Amino acid sequence: MPFRRSIPCFSALLCLLAGPSLAQVTNFPDDVTIAGDLSVDDGTTGSLYVEDDSVIDGSLCLGNTCSPTETFANDETLKFVYVQHSIVFEDTSGPSSPGRDWTLRINDPNTVASGGIDRFSVEDDTAGTTPFTIAGGVPDNAFWLDSGTGNLGLGTSLPQGDLHAVSSSTAKIRLQETGSGADWEVSVGNDGIGLLDRWGSLAFPFFVENGAPSFALWVEDTGEVGLGTNNPEGILHTKADGVQLAYFESGDGGPVQVRFRTDSENRRFLAVNNANEVKSQLIFLDDRINFTGETDSGANLWLSVGPDGIVSQGPTCDPGPCDAVFNPEVFEVPDIEARAAQMWAQKHLPAIGPTKPGAPINLTEKMGGVIHELEVAHIYIEELHERLETQQAQMAAQSDLFRAMEARLKALEATR
Repeated sequence: MPFRRSIPCFSALLCLLAGPSLAQVTNFPDDVTIAGDLSVDDGTTGSLYVEDDSVIDGSLCLGNTCSPTETFANDETLKFVYVQHSIVFEDTSGPSSPGRDWTLRINDPNTVASGGIDRFSVEDDTAGTTPFTIAGGVPDNAFWLDSGTGNLGLGTSLPQGDLHAVSSSTAKIRLQETGSGADWEVSVGNDGIGLLDRWGSLAFPFFVENGAPSFALWVEDTGEVGLGTNNPEGILHTKADGVQLAYFESGDGGPVQVRFRTDSENRRFLAVNNANEVKSQLIFLDDRINFTGETDSGANLWLSVGPDGIVSQGPTCDPGPCDAVFNPEVFEVPDIEARAAQMWAQKHLPAIGPTKPGAPINLTEKMGGVIHELEVAHIYIEELHERLETQQAQMAAQSDLFRAMEARLKALEATR
């Protein structure tokens, strides 16, 4: 049923259609061409029913406040002018076909005072829900689906990724479950990106500052974690240039502990070279701590610390010979005066060497030197003991001589 300006001979017929006094239905079995205005305005009973395809060549206004002289801008094809706006889609399909009913609603029908808002919504009439709403007053480009790429922009008309959110302040994505109270927020601000726990004390348990280097945190598909590397070779692998420091700090003065837990005694630190070859080890057994080389036995067992004390392997007598200092055929005891002069000149015991504040100490060499000096000192003590006994014997003999001479003098004086 095309409506266009054409043959004026149907004017009487149109009057029958528009006449308010006619309550009956008027049917026209053939196409009708309207050459002028058509008004159907009989209060609440006037209506127009068309069963065939229809064409309106021009703009259309729907609503009880449309004016008979309604004007249209060049880009306006369809206008709804009414106090309440909605387009209802009622699907009359059978039960074997999709048949959900929908409504496009413009603004709430109730007043602002009673909670009505300005909105454009898609309502699921069958479910009684409103899955999509655009509130009035949203800024430009609040939702932008880019052509060609399909990228979605939130706050931008130039989305550079599948989802691109732009904010003039802190950009946030909030994830909340109302049932359990879990409430998290991905936040991007001036300093970087963080994961904010809004349910707790508004803490950032995870944060990455702007400018963080590549592979600062890398989780391999094996579950291994790399810090500074994208190729972790263990459950935790750290890598960087320069001096590498690891801090374990207690902020409240509490203990700081590093624990190794296993069902065996294989708890150890290993020092390896660039070829991943073991060069030294620190092994924590159940009852002792071992310091070893490439292996943990034989000559490579350098030092063992346990309840029985400190046991050292390898040469411990430097300078030597330890114990052999008591054999005159092997060792000549230095002159004590010369030894003392050397000690005071060097300001340390010759065999022990200097021990400077803050300087590293070779315990093996120090222990060997201490033993050597102790054995030499005992020889000196023995020599001094022999000298003292000789002097004491000489002094006793001199005392006996003095007493004899004194007795003789007294006898001579008595005979005068």
